[in-house]
Amino acid sequence: MKKFLVFLGVVVVIKENIRLVILTRPNTAHAPQAPASSTTTTATSTTGSKTACTIYTAADAQKLLGSTAQAGSSNADTPTESDAIKVSTCTYIQDTGDSLDSLKTAKTASLLVRAPKTQAGTDSNKAQFTTSKPAGVTDVPGYGDAAYWDPQFGQLNILKNNTWYILSYGTTTISSRTLDDGKQFAAILITKL
Repeated sequence: MKKFLVFLGVVVVIKENIRLVILTRPNTAHAPQAPASSTTTTATSTTGSKTACTIYTAADAQKLLGSTAQAGSSNADTPTESDAIKVSTCTYIQDTGDSLDSLKTAKTASLLVRAPKTQAGTDSNKAQFTTSKPAGVTDVPGYGDAAYWDPQFGQLNILKNNTWYILSYGTTTISSRTLDDGKQFAAILITKL
């Protein structure tokens, strides 16, 4: 039963992160296109080969979630990619026991990394912090090049060196997550972003 409930929690976190990536994917139908003869695909990210799980490690999870932190889902071995963006995720779950009440209070912490592979990827990431920034978010100074808190998803979004980092930390009840939760998670990772 315990493994099933942990699995269920991981599925919820993955679904939430995939939904966010899909919802924030830019509409490229009207975007300027490179000339057909152009073969430039210069990466504009300083993340290099970093994936979410190389940034957010088990040791980090234990600092945040305690010694009971368990690895959840990750796509570190096969990140989701397009021509312009590479997306990786890494999730850890706090093991609080088998009871339903324990599961309600258990916390998860997930990092999603959108690393640009091309200038179009860089432009897409930057747009999420300017012209395409969601309504109802709160700017958060002092994190990367730009940052905002999105209460709808309970996530701290950070743009640093053209890469978009999405930090989700708290219980599975998104409405109970706070900016302070996000800042606590960011404090552990900020030097590695």
